[in-house]
Amino acid sequence: MRARVTARWGAVCLRTVFSRCARCSCVNSISTAVGTGICIHSRDLRSPADAYSTSAQKTLQHVQSFSGRCASEAKDINNNGTVLLYKGGAYVNNGTVRELVTSEGCWLIPEAINDGGQVAGWSYQVDNEPTCAVWGAWLFDPVTNALQDLPNLGGWSKALGINNNGEVVRWATLTTQGDSTPTRAFRSDGSNIYELGTLGGVGSCAWAINDYGQVVGVSDTQGDCRRRAFVHDGVLMWDLSERVTPDSHDLVPYAAYDVNNLGQIVGSGYTSELEAHRFLATPNQ
Repeated sequence: MRARVTARWGAVCLRTVFSRCARCSCVNSISTAVGTGICIHSRDLRSPADAYSTSAQKTLQHVQSFSGRCASEAKDINNNGTVLLYKGGAYVNNGTVRELVTSEGCWLIPEAINDGGQVAGWSYQVDNEPTCAVWGAWLFDPVTNALQDLPNLGGWSKALGINNNGEVVRWATLTTQGDSTPTRAFRSDGSNIYELGTLGGVGSCAWAINDYGQVVGVSDTQGDCRRRAFVHDGVLMWDLSERVTPDSHDLVPYAAYDVNNLGQIVGSGYTSELEAHRFLATPNQ
C-alpha cells in the first residue's frame, strides 16, 4: 500500500561549517544525512569540496574518503551506514573505501544505495566511445558484482534513487533530439515503468523513493515555470512548499533530494530574503 500524503512538514535549515555551496544529498532512517561542501574556514580558496555527514544531533563530521587533496562527493547513505561516494567513479565506504566496478569507455556516476547493496546510477560516454549510452541508467547487483543497463524510453535516462524493494526512480527523455527536450520523472518496479507527472509545468525529475513508495524530487510549476520540491505518494504529486508548516523559517523548498522511511526529506530551499539553505523537513502528524 502506498503512503498517502496527509502530513505537513516542519523544515529546519542545516547550518554547517560549510559554505553556501554545500548540498545535503540524502538522509537514512536513523536521521543521518550526508552531503558535500567546502569548509568556510579554509584559507585556500581552491580547496575542493568533500564529503560530510551530520547526525540527528546536528553534529557534523568529515566522511573518510580519499587521501591527499582529491575531492569526493557523498551521494547516499543506507541504514547500515554504508556511504556511496563519487570521485571519477563509483565507490562505497563501509569502514574502508573500495571501488564498485569499472566500465571501459564510460564514466560511472553512482546516485543511490539500498540496504542490500544495490546501487542505482548513470553513465556517459568518454570521447564518443560507442560502448555505452550518452546518458544511460544502470543498476549494480552486489550478488553478481555486475552492472545492468536499465531500459530507456527513447531518449536519455538517469537513475537517481532506489529503495529496499528494488524500485528505481529516475528522470528520462522520450527523444535525444535537441538540448531543450524536457525531462520527466519515472518510477519502475522491475517490470513496469510509471510516469509521475509534473506540478503543472513541462518537466520533472525524481530523486529518491522510500520503502513506502513516497517519491521526492523537483518539478516545474504552471505559468511562471518556477521549480519546486515535490513529494509523490504513488497517486498524486504535491508541492512541498505548500505542505511545510508556517513556522518553517520562511523556507521555500525548491528541490528535494531524499526521503527516508520516517518521511523526513532533505533538500535545498530559499527564504523570502533569497538566502539559500539546505533543509531537513520532518512530517508532523
